[in-house]
Amino acid sequence: GFPGELTEKELEAVTVFRSELDKRDPVYKGIVQSFSVVEKEAYALCRFLRARKFDVDKVFELLDEAKDAWAEAKKNNFYPDLESSMGVSKAIFLSQYPAVMSGNAKNGCPVMYLRTGLIKPDGIKCIVSIDKVDKFFWNDTMYSFTAKLKDGREQNPNFVRCETLTIYDLKGVSRSQINSDTFDMIKVGNGVMTSFPETLHCLLIINAPSWFGFVWAIVKKLIDPRTASKIEVFTNAKSGLERMNELIDSSQIPSDYGGIGPALAKAAGG
Repeated sequence: GFPGELTEKELEAVTVFRSELDKRDPVYKGIVQSFSVVEKEAYALCRFLRARKFDVDKVFELLDEAKDAWAEAKKNNFYPDLESSMGVSKAIFLSQYPAVMSGNAKNGCPVMYLRTGLIKPDGIKCIVSIDKVDKFFWNDTMYSFTAKLKDGREQNPNFVRCETLTIYDLKGVSRSQINSDTFDMIKVGNGVMTSFPETLHCLLIINAPSWFGFVWAIVKKLIDPRTASKIEVFTNAKSGLERMNELIDSSQIPSDYGGIGPALAKAAGG
């Protein structure tokens, strides 16, 4: 489903999709071209089409889901100044919800770390209302992610996709943290990411507690097999770190995980 690897049917869908974007509401084209500063048109078109198995009608249904929220965020330039938009600085927000972009993988993908054991649902509620949280995700995707994509292109000129290597660190996570407030955050983030489909290269879940295996066995059956194939779960800490080192050079791995890159706290502080 990538440029240069398309079947005749997929290529026909790309042609139809491109033509329809020129005819319809310009907001659709704006969404598809969100990463135009770092993503060539062919890759953007294919990214959206892959998300719906090259069914053009279903892609426009996806765009319909995304367009109102995207248009509102676009009107506000995707909230470049989080402190004025959310009423709290990004550093303070990340102290309660530690989702941090830091470094690039060997293939060029930006790396995002979410330390779930350090998520503080009550703290998040104290500093910002849930209706403002989407501004963080818009800002993080359009500014932090895009900047890291540029770094990846410089690091590896053959890196042409807009994808991230994501690491969920479950160390210290408790069942009490998996509550309605946490799920509200996830829903807000997923709502924003409707505008940015097919941006996951792979997801490593490390330091998973023993009980997570049972949860994953159920969840894996409920998600798309293609997505499930991108997710790797490690209950053994050593195995998780070894896999990280296979995918990421030590110079790009934060010192928190034995690398020589800057600590995540420093990355979070900008």
